[in-house]
Amino acid sequence: MIQKIIKFIQDAGALALAQQKDTDFFKSELKTDTVYSAVTDADMAITKMFREFVDCEFGDLDYIIVDEETVEELGHDPVTEIKKHEYAFVIDPIDGTLTYTSKLPYWGIIIGVFKNGKPYVGAVYLPGLNTLIYADENAAYVVENGEMKELKPLSDTTESPPLLILNTFIIRRNPNLNFKEIQPVQFYSSAVNLLYMALNRTRGYWFAVHMWDIAGFLPIFKHVGVEVRGMNDGKEFSIFDSDTYKSENLMVRQLYIASRPKYYDWMKNITTEEGKGNP
Repeated sequence: MIQKIIKFIQDAGALALAQQKDTDFFKSELKTDTVYSAVTDADMAITKMFREFVDCEFGDLDYIIVDEETVEELGHDPVTEIKKHEYAFVIDPIDGTLTYTSKLPYWGIIIGVFKNGKPYVGAVYLPGLNTLIYADENAAYVVENGEMKELKPLSDTTESPPLLILNTFIIRRNPNLNFKEIQPVQFYSSAVNLLYMALNRTRGYWFAVHMWDIAGFLPIFKHVGVEVRGMNDGKEFSIFDSDTYKSENLMVRQLYIASRPKYYDWMKNITTEEGKGNP
C-alpha cells in the first residue's frame, strides 16, 4: 500500500509544482475570511485524482475518504461516519496554500491511512523542497534530493535545535527565556512544520489543526519518538475520538504540542495564558 501511495503522491506533487508557476493568490477562492484558506485548481485536481486512485487500487477494501475539500460530504458527525469503515484514507491535497499561491516552496501534500482507527501508513511530500517522508507499520524513512534514510528515535540525551514553530503570542516573554538561544519560526504549512519536527530540526511545535493536517504524520511520529499531547489535558492525540474535535469541520478543540517527551513540560510552561485558549 505505501509504495502505491508514494507513487501517487509524487505524481500529485509534480502536477501541483507545474501549476504553481501560474497560480495567483489574488485569483484564488477563500473558504473562510483568512488568507490561509485559499483553494486552488491544484487542490481540486488532486482531490479528483485521489478519489480515482483509491477506487482503482483499493476498491475491494471497506474504506472512506476524508478530504479537506469535500469534508462536508461526511455530514454533521464525521468521526462516527469514519468509524463505520475499516480503512480511512485522509488527504490534504495542498497544505500551505498561502505559501503555495505566493510561489514559495513551503507547502506539501499529506496522506494518512488508518486501519480500524489506528495509524497504518502515512506519506508527506514537499515537491518544492524535494523531500518525501513516509512510514509503514515497521519503519519510517525520509528521501531528500534522492537520498533515502531510515529514521530512528533519538536518545534522551540528544538535544534538538533551538527553533520553535509557533505563533509568537504563545511564548511568554519572561527572564527565564534567552532569545539568543531560542527562536520562534513559522512556515505557514503543517506539512513543513511537522516534517521538521519529525526530522529533529526544531524543538517543538504548538498547533491547532484539522484531521487532514496531521493524519500523514501520526504513523511517522510513532517511529521517531515524537509525541502529540493536549495543552490542557496532557492526553495523547487521538484522531478518532469525537471529543478531539469541536465541530463537523474536524478542527481540534484545544492546542496541541508536538515534541519529544523530554520537552513537553518545558513547552507547556512557556506558553502564555492567551496561547492556552481554545482554537
